[in-house]
Amino acid sequence: MTSRYFLLAALCIFAAACAKKNDPPPPAPPDNKETVKVQFRLTGDILSFDTDLPFGRQAGNSPDWYGRALRDSTIFAVMVQKADSASWLPPLYASGMFSRADAIVLDLPVNLKVNIIVRAFRKGSGGGIFYTWKNGLPYFDAPLKATLNNRMDTLQRAMTDTVSWVRVTDPADSTKSFGEKVHPEVDFFRGSTTFVVLPSPVSQTLSLKRMSFGVKLSSPNFTTGKLLLELQGSHPQSVTPADINTRYFVFGSDVFKFMQQFTGHVAIKWQKPDGAIVSLGEKDIVFKRNVLTKIEVKISEDGRVNLDPVITETDWSGTETVVF
Repeated sequence: MTSRYFLLAALCIFAAACAKKNDPPPPAPPDNKETVKVQFRLTGDILSFDTDLPFGRQAGNSPDWYGRALRDSTIFAVMVQKADSASWLPPLYASGMFSRADAIVLDLPVNLKVNIIVRAFRKGSGGGIFYTWKNGLPYFDAPLKATLNNRMDTLQRAMTDTVSWVRVTDPADSTKSFGEKVHPEVDFFRGSTTFVVLPSPVSQTLSLKRMSFGVKLSSPNFTTGKLLLELQGSHPQSVTPADINTRYFVFGSDVFKFMQQFTGHVAIKWQKPDGAIVSLGEKDIVFKRNVLTKIEVKISEDGRVNLDPVITETDWSGTETVVF
């Protein structure tokens, strides 16, 4: 009797296994690939405008011409992050480089919560951000790590949200760049927004804030040689008696993501016509976002300098004076 029950149980288990084997597999979770195009209108400090820069090299235009046009234009770097991620640093979904503000149209998955970061780089007083050629298109190395092709790419996921370490073209030789600096000589703008992508096409307005500060040297009795400006975190600058009244320097800084001002260490030196360099002093100076700080240096006839600078500050439409 016991063996009969054992045989019956075995037959039931076998039948159940066969039935389970022949059942259709469970349905796969839905793969929602529906996307929608989202266009951005940039406002704020950037005062966005078309750069009229072509997508690539046009027939009849030399690489040198295109290079100058590119370095003189506004370049936009766009990052799309998955904002619903539990990670403290949202993963990058896609990124792209654009030469026109009206070309920033993103194809985004519906119902995805995203954080959009748009940064703009202008030449300012420097040589423009440095690039090389890759597959016939301008390529920007770290921290951008992207090709300028006026579209987003889900394969370009190495871009980081910083202006620090952006390499600046050497104005004396466009094939070279200055080393990476915390405050590179570029005019920098940034804005971000977070939203859930809706099924219907929408247009988003994004305000870009200027995250730059300026420095200008002044010296009423500077008539020979060069004045050398060494700002910690940036490459050295210089002025001559011929351009001291018109030349100033613009630097971008990530500091302005979190605060409106910071303290920077400045050293001023005088290079005499014979090449000898005289240190005129060092000082910590407060630099403010969107403010041009004027550093006034007074050199006496015996080469001594006033080491108590007076700094005046205004917005970019005016000046801020520091007597050094």
